[in-house]
Amino acid sequence: FAFTTHRLDKKEDFLTNLRKAVKRGLTKATALAALTTIPARVCGVSDVTGTLSAGKLANFFISDKDIFEKDAAIYSVWVAGQKNEIKPFPEHDFNGTYGLNLDGVQFELEISGKPDKPSGKLSSGEKKFDLANVEMQGAKLLFSVKVDTLGLKGVYRLSARKVKKNLDGVYTSPDGTRLEFAASVIDKPKDEGKDKDSADGEKDGESKDEENDSDEPEILIAKFSYPNGAFGVASIPPQQDVLVKNATIWTSEKEGILQNHDILFVGGKVAAIGKKLTPPKNGNVIDGTGKHLTAGIIDEHSHIAIAGGVNECSDAITCEVRIGDVIDCDDMSVYRQLAGGTTASQLLHGSCNPIGGQAQVIKLRWGAGPEEMKFQNAPPTVKFALGENVKQSNWGETFNSRYPQTR
Repeated sequence: FAFTTHRLDKKEDFLTNLRKAVKRGLTKATALAALTTIPARVCGVSDVTGTLSAGKLANFFISDKDIFEKDAAIYSVWVAGQKNEIKPFPEHDFNGTYGLNLDGVQFELEISGKPDKPSGKLSSGEKKFDLANVEMQGAKLLFSVKVDTLGLKGVYRLSARKVKKNLDGVYTSPDGTRLEFAASVIDKPKDEGKDKDSADGEKDGESKDEENDSDEPEILIAKFSYPNGAFGVASIPPQQDVLVKNATIWTSEKEGILQNHDILFVGGKVAAIGKKLTPPKNGNVIDGTGKHLTAGIIDEHSHIAIAGGVNECSDAITCEVRIGDVIDCDDMSVYRQLAGGTTASQLLHGSCNPIGGQAQVIKLRWGAGPEEMKFQNAPPTVKFALGENVKQSNWGETFNSRYPQTR
């Protein structure tokens, strides 16, 4: 399958929904394929795009971390080697803890957050001061901090560069003095800073009270149905041989209505009609006493199971468009039509223009895919409409630009 934003009310929810699916059990490999290789195959362009391999187009994007993780950000999107920058790519990741000396006082500088949007704090003993005005300028990290400890008071402004694991830069004191500094990285054990109660309650690095990044409970979808929703089936029911006994059969042929007759179906077709027919081996037998059996209803003019709009109003003649390309196999109308005895439908365009496009005859196979629903033996047809809708004379002045509102 392939993912699409089609029918999504808010397109910006696409990535959020995708990450939720991954969180609840969809593998990242399957999710990535549904965004890349499978759409390329569906569109017939697998030979030029969809994977990162020699000879194919340089179509790719760069993100700050795994795209399926929460808050992952995209830096740039490349199409056939052409860069489209979304946000500047940070030259360095300043995250870490450093020992810093300001005017003779030793501080601990902690930088955290995303590489392109860092934050942090300065601490001395029990006193902690949040960094302010933190920003990236190329390879430089700029920030200010207001301190009040050990005789130092006021705002310090710092500009730092990353030199291997350490920081080099300059700072400006509250009195305007400008001095150079060097801050060395402090490698802390992972568990440092945790209190004893917290450490005792953890096992294998996992917290008892693990942070939940969502207000929703964790849910794993245990079963999948076709369609995956109301009235879906676990799998497509296998075709069965069926004998209906002692029914009233409406043949719609010269034989007319047959009372108290049997009808045998084998391989999806009528095999025999008569009395006291032999039941099929490993088939179904239905007692039709008091019941009526007739051929399935065929809806010759229907607009069900069509994804998106049913009209192509861009021109007077649009016979190049096809209903067969937009069959919506998940439309609940298919289920409801079956409940009413309909077994096949001809799906037609609307009557917006004289020649609206190519129709598609389908069998109402609930749970099947779009291609499986197509009635392969049906002749191709095109929808013509020559009535009032084409004139659009009742649509108001807004719609009178396409052609004159007259015959």
